[in-house]
Amino acid sequence: MGMRPILIGIVGVASMVGLAGASLAYSHPAYFGIISRVSKTASSHENSPASRKIPVKPVQACSTTALTITLFKTGEAGGTDGGYIKFTNHGSSPCALHGWPVIIGVKANGSRSNPAAHVQSTMFGPVGKGTPTVVLRHGQSAAAALVGSDMPGPNGRPASIYRTLLITPPGSAKSVTISARLPADAAYLSASTKLYVSIIVPMTKAHA
Repeated sequence: MGMRPILIGIVGVASMVGLAGASLAYSHPAYFGIISRVSKTASSHENSPASRKIPVKPVQACSTTALTITLFKTGEAGGTDGGYIKFTNHGSSPCALHGWPVIIGVKANGSRSNPAAHVQSTMFGPVGKGTPTVVLRHGQSAAAALVGSDMPGPNGRPASIYRTLLITPPGSAKSVTISARLPADAAYLSASTKLYVSIIVPMTKAHA
């Protein structure tokens, strides 16, 4: 089954007081901070400042407990299988995701893969450049593409599979375990080759 790539909508959030327009702002994975500047204004009052800075509370990195993490829109194409890892903020406060999640495949016998290799994109997407900081308000989601290979191993035998996935969001130390089943193929994610995961990007309404 083919898959459509998620289109990047890199959204920078900036608040500008007294100026028109918005600017893109990226920050450290642990937080996303924006400082709004107030332009100089004429004033006849001798105690009025010519200019001042208004601090804005930084948006903290999304904690694992604030996220609902699922594997969705799974499929197989050209010897590659996988899907999208979706991160949905169910917390009451906005939070930020930046970079790559740590994803480890776990087989039925408990053996684990190496962490999925970080890539900019996969054959399933996303399409774009850069590493956006994605700010999620309550109910909003972001996603990363996860792929492996469903080709037989070097000995020609059927590939082994991962039963579960251990996922740690960027900026967090706590992991969650989800099923590695690919509903679209009625199968589990193949373990015949290493795993690859893309950067986390915003989700469009078409892919929510």
